[in-house]
Amino acid sequence: LCFISYRNVNGYAPEYAYILLRGHINVMFYNADGGERERYELYPGNGIYGVHIPKGQWHTLEVLEPSVIFEVKDGPYMPLDKEDILE
Repeated sequence: LCFISYRNVNGYAPEYAYILLRGHINVMFYNADGGERERYELYPGNGIYGVHIPKGQWHTLEVLEPSVIFEVKDGPYMPLDKEDILE
C-alpha cells in the first residue's frame, strides 16, 4: 500500500476531488507518520459520491468493487517523485 501526496520543490501541491461514478471505494487520509487520520466510504447506494482532498494531504484509495471515478485536480499533471510517496 502506498500513500500519495503530490508536492515538489516549487511548493506545488494540488487539491483534488474524487467523484465516484460507479462502484464502491474507500478514500483514506494519513498523517506524515503513515497513521490513518480519516476514512471516507464512497458508495452511490448510501448517497455519498465524492470527497475533497486538500493540498498536500497524504491519501490513497481502496477499491471495494469494480469502480469508475472522476478525478479533478487544480494544475497540470505531474509525475510522482520519490518524495511524493510515503512508505
